[in-house]
Amino acid sequence: MLYAYTDTTSVAAFNKKLALQRAEVVRNLLMDEGGIGAARIFMAPLPKRDLPTVTGPEVSRVENRAVRLVLIPLPQGR
Repeated sequence: MLYAYTDTTSVAAFNKKLALQRAEVVRNLLMDEGGIGAARIFMAPLPKRDLPTVTGPEVSRVENRAVRLVLIPLPQGR
């Protein structure tokens, strides 16, 4: 699962597009260099929400311009 974030600057539509682009870059690296199938990678753009570092509106924080990779293990035997 890829959670993609943005800081709290700019408009919502721009930030959503930017968060999705960040997730796509990481997804492509996982597929191209890691050999992981596209069906096993899920992306969740979370612009301006659930930020790694909570800030007020219109605050530019590099920590929030990120993608977080969360591994979800599959049950054994599948």
